[in-house]
Amino acid sequence: MTPAPGRIRKHSLVIAGHGTSVSLEAAFLDALREWAQEHEMGMLASVAAGES
Repeated sequence: MTPAPGRIRKHSLVIAGHGTSVSLEAAFLDALREWAQEHEMGMLASVAAGES
């Protein structure tokens, strides 16, 4: 079952050894997953790629 597009979803990540989570609307989380797949990387790598 796919959640409603405006529903907030939480996803856990580990970045630089620190556990954290992001809360995003389902549409944004799905777009992040799609972008990561298109660039042949996991979600963690796509988020970490944005670090400065």
